[in-house]
Amino acid sequence: MKLNKLIKKINKENAPPGGWTPDDAVKKDKPVAGKVYALTGARGTRCIANGNSWAESEVQGEHAVTIDWGQEKQERKTYTFASQQELDAFMKGIEEADGWQRYEVV
Repeated sequence: MKLNKLIKKINKENAPPGGWTPDDAVKKDKPVAGKVYALTGARGTRCIANGNSWAESEVQGEHAVTIDWGQEKQERKTYTFASQQELDAFMKGIEEADGWQRYEVV
């Protein structure tokens, strides 16, 4: 069976009850030359290893992280650091505090 026919067969067999819609299409997500991306990171950070897209994993500043604070995400704050080591230490502190105060890295 040719690959094209196999793909069509699999798509037909696995289609949702209402059929496929444009929203079901895989979004094209590629790295852009000249931009910096986080490939790995701490739990909850936006990086490729944590399942985020290239766009979501783009590094905004050399050593920065944006966090939504609170259960209802009441406050968003961006923190910048002089080095990756400082950022890593900050995130380690955040991870240790998890459970005492809700946060989400954005």
